[in-house]
Amino acid sequence: MKQYKEEGEVKVKQTRNVLPRKVDPRKLTALITNSPDSTLEELAAEFDTYPSVIDYHLRKMKITRKKNNSISRKKRGKKARI
Repeated sequence: MKQYKEEGEVKVKQTRNVLPRKVDPRKLTALITNSPDSTLEELAAEFDTYPSVIDYHLRKMKITRKKNNSISRKKRGKKARI
């Protein structure tokens, strides 16, 4: 309203320039399918970003961490009771 009263017209405000995303979902999916055992740190180094960013994008893509129960309870040891 203030702009209309002062200038007689309303101009469209400029939007912020949005930076392009560092992590391309297609490239991330390709990296995971080629090397499924890679860690978040390795993937983050590939994209030159932080591991938390990779974790965010993996969760967004509904890709969960690898669940491997190769260590049996006998090898792991018993839990201490307090």
